[in-house]
Amino acid sequence: MPKRPQLHQPHPAVVVDTNILMALPAIHKFKWGVEQPITIYTLDAVVDELRGLTRDKENTARAEAARHTLSVLDALQKRAPPEGIPLLNATGRLIFAKVPQDIPPPLDPTSVDHQQIALAQAHLKASPEGFCAIVTNDQEMANIAISASPAVPVIRPGTGAIGKAIRRQLATQIYWWQLFHCEEAAAKQSHPVKPARPVSKTRPDPQARLRRVVCSLYGRVRSSRHRAILSVAPLEARLALTAHVVRTLTRRKSRVIFLFVEGRSEAEYWAGELHRQCRLQSDAVLVFGERGLPRVRGTKVVVYCYSQIESRFNQHAARFAKAGRRITTVVDGCDLLDPVWIAMLLFGCDQFIGFTRHPLGHAQAVGGRMLATFFEQRTVATYTFADAEEDGWLRPFDVLRHPVTFQEDEFQTYREVNDRFITVHNKVSRRYPELNEASDFWESLHRILERAVDHQAASLFTLREQREELAQMARAKCEVVVRLLSEAGSPARCLICDLERLWTAVLRRTLAEQGMTVEVLERSFDADTAESLWRRFERGKVDCLILQDVPPVRFVGARINRLIVMTPLTPLASLAAIVDWVLSHALSGPAVCVDLLYTSGTPEQQAMVDFADTCCGLRFGR
Repeated sequence: MPKRPQLHQPHPAVVVDTNILMALPAIHKFKWGVEQPITIYTLDAVVDELRGLTRDKENTARAEAARHTLSVLDALQKRAPPEGIPLLNATGRLIFAKVPQDIPPPLDPTSVDHQQIALAQAHLKASPEGFCAIVTNDQEMANIAISASPAVPVIRPGTGAIGKAIRRQLATQIYWWQLFHCEEAAAKQSHPVKPARPVSKTRPDPQARLRRVVCSLYGRVRSSRHRAILSVAPLEARLALTAHVVRTLTRRKSRVIFLFVEGRSEAEYWAGELHRQCRLQSDAVLVFGERGLPRVRGTKVVVYCYSQIESRFNQHAARFAKAGRRITTVVDGCDLLDPVWIAMLLFGCDQFIGFTRHPLGHAQAVGGRMLATFFEQRTVATYTFADAEEDGWLRPFDVLRHPVTFQEDEFQTYREVNDRFITVHNKVSRRYPELNEASDFWESLHRILERAVDHQAASLFTLREQREELAQMARAKCEVVVRLLSEAGSPARCLICDLERLWTAVLRRTLAEQGMTVEVLERSFDADTAESLWRRFERGKVDCLILQDVPPVRFVGARINRLIVMTPLTPLASLAAIVDWVLSHALSGPAVCVDLLYTSGTPEQQAMVDFADTCCGLRFGR
């Protein structure tokens, strides 16, 4: 074998596939047998794939192996910083990587195998002289990887002596990779190169960055052909993607977009934004009322409310189809719909694009289980507030946890209620075994009580409400709010989210005693009163504004230092909406602090984790 080339090379990297992880669960302790530190990539989607394999009832051995592997990786993933977990003796690092945003065709953005190939390609493009291989026993994946452009090296260790085979193949592949790239580098050194261009000091345009994100998301939608659901937290991104869909598809006169949103005010706002972003004629976008029929000729977008699906969709779809128009249905919050309405939309149009507000199967999502079943637990893309901040178009923010504990008398009351709750819960679960297999315990219990009278089972709902209210009203939260506002300066420029209106009176009195100017943006305020109050906050005349609802989008931006969330038991869609509103209306200044207050050891703690995971891309230990 020729002498090893003496050329400085970046650290080697490997992307480890699911089948290898199941054979080597402690991948962070595996000895790779290379001289340089190695970077191990494990895609987040691979961990999700393992979760799916744990439910394999036909191959129990594989399900058990997946559970064991997941128990190891899940613990590592929860404590993994963005730069990765250092391996023993400084031999490298383990990185849990996100799915690449740009997956070039013909790779399928929805395939986990293709996502891993794209990740390896991205590593090779970022460091052309570096080495990155895929470790897998999947022959089809290996064939695609070595045929891709750029080609990705593949290590296929087989099933016997897997560790020894990986080390041998890895050493051989790195050797030949360095040998070929050493000769290429020597050839390049004989040619003069242009001096590097000076780095531009112009700040990147946030809208240009958002457009790139939208193009990437639309590529995912297009690859899924006729049916796609996406989890996109920022409203601005959902609007921009919908506008891109309208511009792209309505170039053909045969296409019309049916857009479904929650209420009338949302319908008017979306219609106005589509007019502005797509530069359409005044009559091209129609907000449908309760009477009449939409005009077929010249109409490109019809905006409906959820409540109009059952009474209007089939009639209007047939009317446009008769005129030769193909229908693309876009639903903002498709998991909030009744399952029957979802079925009407899925099978009554030519293309379906849905934005979900919750993770698939979430208890607060009315239609989530049907969507999860129809789309096989897969969304084509997930885009959080943290992704938007990382991409550089959303206001920077920090999420801070503030756990509080009960005082002695509060704890005694909570323990009594919680003990009764657990006792009744166990009795009801034994009485109705089907509840143990239900994906949503409370919805299943509600259906049982519709056909049978059981006062003890019905009392569970009351006990749950009592337990949650005690957690929400822990007195220590008020002390945390006072401390946070006193640290914010003057004016404090803080917003407090109290959508349940449990804390408004207490906070208003307590903060006024501290010499702060406190106002409440009540749900009952008319538009002019609410806007006038917001203008006072924007000018710095109000230290703290308590929000009882998500403010209108039309409000002007302002400097916002903090958003304090009094309880994460607020419905997840409402929490996401209030955070979205604050980040989109925050102007210059330091990063916005999103303060999550929760009572430790109560349902609030799990709700905080759900919110941080779903909307902010954060992982916390339970």
